[in-house]
Amino acid sequence: SKVETEPLGGHSRRDRVSRETVGEYVELVCEQKLLQDVADQMLQVRTGLEELVPNHLLRELATPSSLEARLAGEADVSPEDWRAHSVAKGFRTGNEQVEWFW
Repeated sequence: SKVETEPLGGHSRRDRVSRETVGEYVELVCEQKLLQDVADQMLQVRTGLEELVPNHLLRELATPSSLEARLAGEADVSPEDWRAHSVAKGFRTGNEQVEWFW
């Protein structure tokens, strides 16, 4: 199959990446991959979310970091808290495998 190339950031197809321009090139590729290539999908996610929660409420109630925490969960997990709120169904109290887990 043929590889298609597309100029980035106003450059032409003839422009080459050099040591001096590699930083700009990496930035442009990241922007392309992380923003432009998924723009249609992100618009669909946003449209679906706005059907559930009106946009004005999202802006009032959710910052990007708080929305991330609600969707992905907190990064800091307390093993003590987790253990206190866990039930090991099908195991007897003091089961060796359960104790190994903790």
